Amino acid sequence: MKIAQTLSYGFSNSVIKAKKRKLLSDSEIQNLVQSDSISEAVGILDSTVYRNSLYGKTKYKEIDKALSKHLLEVEKEGRRYSPEPLQDVLDIYLKRWEIQNLKLALRIVKSKRGSFRDKAFPYETGLFETIENISKSEDLTEASKVLEETEYGFLEAVFEKKTDLTQAEIKLDQYYYKKLMKKIEKKPKIIQQFFGIQIDKINIETTLRAVKEQIEEEKINKYILPPYKLEIEKLEEIINTEDLKSAVAPLEGTMFHELANMELEDHNTMTKTNIQLQRKIKELSKKIYRIESLGPGVILGFLMLKRLEIQNLRKIFSYKNAGWPNEKIQERLI
Repeated sequence: MKIAQTLSYGFSNSVIKAKKRKLLSDSEIQNLVQSDSISEAVGILDSTVYRNSLYGKTKYKEIDKALSKHLLEVEKEGRRYSPEPLQDVLDIYLKRWEIQNLKLALRIVKSKRGSFRDKAFPYETGLFETIENISKSEDLTEASKVLEETEYGFLEAVFEKKTDLTQAEIKLDQYYYKKLMKKIEKKPKIIQQFFGIQIDKINIETTLRAVKEQIEEEKINKYILPPYKLEIEKLEEIINTEDLKSAVAPLEGTMFHELANMELEDHNTMTKTNIQLQRKIKELSKKIYRIESLGPGVILGFLMLKRLEIQNLRKIFSYKNAGWPNEKIQERLI
């Protein structure tokens, strides 16, 4: 890495490293899992960085939204502290919040119920009011016309053929990830690796879902993103397997080889593989944070570790709200 680039990350990384030290410890997570109620779990977090976000929150839904809002604020702060070469990448990374708001607005139009302001994430880009107006549309065709002059204008063609939200949401996800991968093409290798591995993870999830739902190869191919390291031939091999248990075998010899060695049952394969994939991302995030101590790896590694921590917290509160036993909650954590 060039000296100028190293210096540009010096201040940013010192700030982020201080935040990294405030991530929850394994013992704190265990205390949350073992807590007897949602209120007790909130109390445990009172001495952590989540204190202000969860203060006065007692209901599951408001806690869940507060945790998502906390993550958004951390990511915006991470972007703000980043040197310019990383800021434009994080601008697109943060776009997923806008896309989540757009999906929410379209679901409200489809279902004819719900309040956008109550559920939307406070990622107020220039399109926030436009997306809110979309939520008030009479139908999805009208909603897509509001988007006609925006970067999401491609949805109009989707809704002209079929008022199917599934297709629209897939198109939005593909647009987001392709835009992200285009942005990182000329970025340092560590940035390409960080986001590229996530693309491979998504492709594995997509192909496994295709096997589970017995979707034909030619139909699923259009949903596969341009892979990073996991060759398209491997993905095709997964798609062409007969069942989920054998579908993970082609991953032997890849960076996702742990999945090939898992003992799986048909009823829990998707859940177990998704958790293992997330754990792999966590492992790689720790590695990137550690080996890239003078570059963008510190910021990227921290942001992903924070995101996974929030996912764990949301799971804990969700499952406690549903009355799950502690040992079952533990099994689902990343």
